[in-house]
Amino acid sequence: MKRVIHPQRLFLLDAAGALCTAFMLGFVLIRFEEYIRLPSDILVNLAAIAGSYAVYSFVNGLLFAQHSFWRLAMRFLAVLNFGYCCVTSGIILYYCKMMTPLGIGYFLLEILVILVLVVMEWRAAALYDK
Repeated sequence: MKRVIHPQRLFLLDAAGALCTAFMLGFVLIRFEEYIRLPSDILVNLAAIAGSYAVYSFVNGLLFAQHSFWRLAMRFLAVLNFGYCCVTSGIILYYCKMMTPLGIGYFLLEILVILVLVVMEWRAAALYDK
């Protein structure tokens, strides 16, 4: 059997990552909008989505031992994260002529990290025995 991270830790890791993303988008990048060249309303909306994912992941991480439907919650989180990557990719494509290489690079790196997390979440939901 392949080694997987304990699902409770994975929920909490996702929560921490989503919180970092929300902070970066909503507080850091918005202050450096001229270096990213992505409208602030887009950054705020992406930060709000990341913040809501952080809450979802944190709650599931805390309640992990108390519910038996964690596999469904983990798969749902993986789908949400994949959807976030698709939305972010669409935003990059739509605004690519306006965005700076730094801004595009930041979002491509964010997408890469989240996609690795999606694979880990899907694998944990499929392989891990509680």
